[in-house]
Amino acid sequence: MQVPLLIAYASAASVFIPLIWITYTWQYRDQKIRYLFYLLIASLLSDLIGLILFKLSLNTYIIVNFFLLIQFMICYQLLTEEKNQSASVRIIPIGFLLIFVVNYFFIQSPGVFNSYSNSIACLILMFFSVRYFYTLLRDLPEVHIMRIPLFWIAVGVLTYYSGNLLLFIVNNYLTIGNNGSHPVMWILHNILNFSKNILFTIAIWQNYRKRK
Repeated sequence: MQVPLLIAYASAASVFIPLIWITYTWQYRDQKIRYLFYLLIASLLSDLIGLILFKLSLNTYIIVNFFLLIQFMICYQLLTEEKNQSASVRIIPIGFLLIFVVNYFFIQSPGVFNSYSNSIACLILMFFSVRYFYTLLRDLPEVHIMRIPLFWIAVGVLTYYSGNLLLFIVNNYLTIGNNGSHPVMWILHNILNFSKNILFTIAIWQNYRKRK
């Protein structure tokens, strides 16, 4: 088996690690862990459908683009507090959804990787991750911040999106005249996705320790 394909399968399979943990500790979940569960299920379904389309030699970008939209919406909910949100913060997901729809149907089209909207998603979620770290350091809700589940979720989101920002921007330029993506892009993406799932697993474990 080729190395890129092996890494892709390992990345897809890594979602089972946090899923198994979250199922085992389901009775100790809170609202953030519930959102994380939805994200993991969406990731699993996206990989399965994408694999089926790939085996049928069909375009997988419809699934890829919509999954990244769903992932953005859930990560936004994970990184923002539902209480005391300003109007500018509440309008961000609506604005991003409009950008995604316009880009998807009128600019880059469903058949290609939507690098514009996904690059914007990277910047927004990187901002909210750093914003959460600033709030954490300012308020110091716990002496050992590494015991806070949301800390690890924010680290996972920041790792994934900061690492993928450049890849999302340059992918379509690397593949001009070709069908599909540059293989190096998805090798790095899959490594980052694997890392993200491991960090999410740590978040679930910390939630279990804290609530138990």
